[in-house]
Amino acid sequence: ALRSLKCLHLAATVLWCGGSIAAMLLTYTVGLTSNIENVLHMYLIRPGIWALIATGVIYTVCTNFSYKQRWVRTKWIVTFATALSGVIIASAPLADAIKLCLMALLIIISVCHLPKNKVRQNSI
Repeated sequence: ALRSLKCLHLAATVLWCGGSIAAMLLTYTVGLTSNIENVLHMYLIRPGIWALIATGVIYTVCTNFSYKQRWVRTKWIVTFATALSGVIIASAPLADAIKLCLMALLIIISVCHLPKNKVRQNSI
């Protein structure tokens, strides 16, 4: 069950980050129309954010990753800051730059705190 939850969490991250990056790229390369922007937000970004938050809450409650750990709290703060950066900041280029920096920070936090898997070495 936790593997399925982790897969859903990662899929939600890909929807959110992929949709956001696609919207940014389309905005600065070909000029994003409001129709395409609405489709990206309706089918990728918003469902990704909500699924990410829902699976994150379930994952935090059901595993040993609790809110007591500093990196989990930091990840929540950065996630909400990233989600709200486009809403709060009016200038699109500034909001996009901040969103990219915060997404990079989320990736760094996630990678730095991955559980260390012990590699088994088979004896010949």
